[in-house]
Amino acid sequence: FYFRGTDGRPRVAAINAVTFAAITGAAKPEDILALYSTGLGRVNPPVEAGVLPPGIASTTEPVTVTVGGISADVLYAGVAPGLAGLYQINLKVPANAPNGDLPVVARIAGVSTPEGAFLTVQR
Repeated sequence: FYFRGTDGRPRVAAINAVTFAAITGAAKPEDILALYSTGLGRVNPPVEAGVLPPGIASTTEPVTVTVGGISADVLYAGVAPGLAGLYQINLKVPANAPNGDLPVVARIAGVSTPEGAFLTVQR
């Protein structure tokens, strides 16, 4: 998911997974973030569509994420506990991510998110 900022550019919808604060400005290298999505497929244990998950349920296919073309450590990918139909991807912003507006691309089962969404990183 992404939103259009006041400048009209597509920023990823992310929160700091430790403080739960929305990332409205910039993330820092090594921040732990939660990104939100739909359509990541089956999870284990299975959760029926439209049903609130009882807890965590990870995707059955691996999810990879790059930030500015650099692989991020994906800590969790699966349903968002307590939110029917919503998935979350918890990741660690790469330590060597440069400053700037960096494209974020997630991949699952050979399918990538559309290009264009970005995360601002500031050391």
